[in-house]
Amino acid sequence: MRFFKSKIDDFENARHDFSRKYTFIIAPNTYGKTIKFSISAFWLKNWVLICALFAVSFALLLVSYISLLAGYTKSKEDLATLQAINKEQQLQLYDMSELSTELEDKLVYLDLLETKINTLLDEAIGTEKNLSEEDKLLIAEIDAKLIEINAKLTATTAVGGSGANPNYYIAGARIDTFDATAQVAAIKTEFVNIEASLSEDGERYQELHDTVEAIEIFSRVPDQNPLLGQKYRISSTFGYRSNPRPAFHRGIDLSGKYGTPIKAAAHGIVTYSGWFGEYGYCVIVDHQNGFQTLYGHMSKTNCSVGDEVTKADVIGYMGSTGYSTGTHLHFEILLNGVRVNPKKYITF
Repeated sequence: MRFFKSKIDDFENARHDFSRKYTFIIAPNTYGKTIKFSISAFWLKNWVLICALFAVSFALLLVSYISLLAGYTKSKEDLATLQAINKEQQLQLYDMSELSTELEDKLVYLDLLETKINTLLDEAIGTEKNLSEEDKLLIAEIDAKLIEINAKLTATTAVGGSGANPNYYIAGARIDTFDATAQVAAIKTEFVNIEASLSEDGERYQELHDTVEAIEIFSRVPDQNPLLGQKYRISSTFGYRSNPRPAFHRGIDLSGKYGTPIKAAAHGIVTYSGWFGEYGYCVIVDHQNGFQTLYGHMSKTNCSVGDEVTKADVIGYMGSTGYSTGTHLHFEILLNGVRVNPKKYITF
């Protein structure tokens, strides 16, 4: 009973508020129309409540927006920092990749240089056999590759991030722990140290290579007695002589036993082998450094044109062919086409 009475009272109060009205008059300061309107107390209370709720909601939304904007700005700054770090590390990794490729090229260069040095040493020191055609082709290929790699190593390479597409996605990483620049720099330092070591090794290899090439050049200077180890005597020296006829003798004559082996005075290529007028059976060797040697009056030759001979190789046998008064070897040395005294280079 009391409950129903309370509800009835509330209804009466609401009906009273609804019937009770407030009148608002808007009058201008000067002449004009006056505006007048009325609104019930019920609606006035509700509108005030609605406006208050709207104001509170707007304030909450504004605070949330400001908070989200601050978080977005912070995230944007963090992202920019990560992008900068990522790009820098990609540039460093690209730099290390280039350095790694350069080190690989240097290792190949040193390996090829070592192969060439060993091959040249075999020829320069004087092995049992001549340098084979396969070895000659190998040397030519190595030289071509060395030139190619050397040009690549000496060319200036711009190191940068051109073409790089950074991946900015970083899962579960904090900014303060993501930056691995120190580790990348340490690895790069190791690469630089390795490169410096390789450069030193390369310089030593190059010095050895130059030494071997010098040995190879000297090996082509005719300095070996073509009758070394055989019995002989000097029957005629270089220069003017009266016997067997007055003339300038262009070489040195070494008399010995018929069929005595005649040896090459230095490394070179046979450019003539056969009958050669007054020289009879004759061999001419070009040593490819301005020197040529001529071996005349042989009983027979032991080589053909185009043969590559090594110092001390037997190229023929002593005889008395051509214009000759007895068994002997006529030996000449030419330097840039001019005959020189063989005693300047060979001890007889």
